[in-house]
Amino acid sequence: MRVLYPVLMVSQHQNGVLKAQRAGADPLKYTETAGGTWMWAERAAVGTAVVATSLAVCAPVAQQAFRRGGWLNSNPYLRVGFGQHQGRRVFRAAGRIIDWIGQRSNAKIDFWRGGPI
Repeated sequence: MRVLYPVLMVSQHQNGVLKAQRAGADPLKYTETAGGTWMWAERAAVGTAVVATSLAVCAPVAQQAFRRGGWLNSNPYLRVGFGQHQGRRVFRAAGRIIDWIGQRSNAKIDFWRGGPI
């Protein structure tokens, strides 16, 4: 099994002291100076990686937060999450704050209405 260590590059020699820095510390440095197609391709690749990572992290968190009994869907003052209405799935907000906004008891705001359960 190989163990990989960060690559160090000697960048300058100042006053008899070698100054080392990690290789790849600024991944966009060389494409910024190259410009043109390379620069935009690098930005697109980084943007794609950020979006993919965000989806991979946020999707399970959102599923846990908005599901029935989830941490955003179980508060008496403001509940946001999935529920059901007349046999169909809905994504809604409810609670005492919504009752106060709607000026009536048991008010709900439906953001999305889905198909049958």
